[in-house]
Amino acid sequence: MLCPTMPKLTPNLAKMTNYGSDPEVLHAIMRFTAPFNFSGSPTITLPNGIDTAGMPHSMQIVGPHLGECAIIRAAAAYQSVTNWHTRQPNID
Repeated sequence: MLCPTMPKLTPNLAKMTNYGSDPEVLHAIMRFTAPFNFSGSPTITLPNGIDTAGMPHSMQIVGPHLGECAIIRAAAAYQSVTNWHTRQPNID
């Protein structure tokens, strides 16, 4: 399965400092990752774009239990035809 990693744009470092104090924001950030963490499903997160502030977008590939090899092959195939993984975000 292919799905977003976060429902929000990637925050910069200043915004991340504030996110830890707001449980609703933390819940929103973890909405797409926590279910797979709890279920034990293997995932791999990959960059798939850059927003207007220069911060990366990401997606995750989710596999079946014991499906690590399949998602690693899928991630490698994706990265072989894109260059998102070579770009550096502006983290200021």
